[in-house]
Amino acid sequence: MGVATKKHQTRYGKERRLTFSVAGMNYRVTPSTQVALSENAPIMVKLVREPENTHDPNAIAVYLETYRKGMHIGFVPRQIAESLAPLMDENRVVFTATWLTSIDFSGHTGKLLVVLRKKLSPTP
Repeated sequence: MGVATKKHQTRYGKERRLTFSVAGMNYRVTPSTQVALSENAPIMVKLVREPENTHDPNAIAVYLETYRKGMHIGFVPRQIAESLAPLMDENRVVFTATWLTSIDFSGHTGKLLVVLRKKLSPTP
């Protein structure tokens, strides 16, 4: 049956995939580091809520999990964070995969692939 158990499948909905650009990457990652990231992609990343962010209370930061672990490379775009942040705050989402898949040098941004499942019931 794979990694997911029947219990896991009844607690969470179907797997969903989101693909979007990393916002603000051009401010946090130098061009030479962007080249290095591109050469090492795909790179596992971690999404971290930043509810105290003064620019956006729905902010979700993107950090590298492999390669340069802990490096903050940008944010989830506002429009996506607006929907995703409340789910994260209420622990109603589980991320099954989060990857930086490529770098766009012309736009100085990266593409993320996020695979998630939403919790179906409020029980822990």
